[in-house]
Amino acid sequence: MKCYLCARAASTAGSVWPQPIEMKGESMRGKIAVITGAGRGIGQAIAGAYANAGAAACVAARTDRKLYETVHTVTSPGGKAVGVVTDVRDYDAVERLFDRTTSTCGGVDIVVAAAGVSDEQKTVEGSDLTAPPYDDFQARESGR
Repeated sequence: MKCYLCARAASTAGSVWPQPIEMKGESMRGKIAVITGAGRGIGQAIAGAYANAGAAACVAARTDRKLYETVHTVTSPGGKAVGVVTDVRDYDAVERLFDRTTSTCGGVDIVVAAAGVSDEQKTVEGSDLTAPPYDDFQARESGR
């Protein structure tokens, strides 16, 4: 399964990554951050941190309910947020995310790819790190 976010983000953001970010006070005022995987966990926390620092957060997740919770969490204390239902495995959905962000917020300054993409739901203990594609990666890394 492919994740189309990285290629689209690079073509939209137009800046060199990574760049240091100072996150105190209103240090991000006027910036627009796109955060995928913002429906919970790290992505949701990052959206809150950017909003607290003054950025507008365009949050993306796969479900309306999770997006509503994040938008509410970000906007309740006065932050700015817009939610766009997005599955980063779907190229058209990623296009809509960036189109909506650009039309609503005026552009994109920051992209945080916090969405996890996996076809399998295994624990670390249940994973087989010798099965493809892991063995191909390990062979390339070791020079075999």
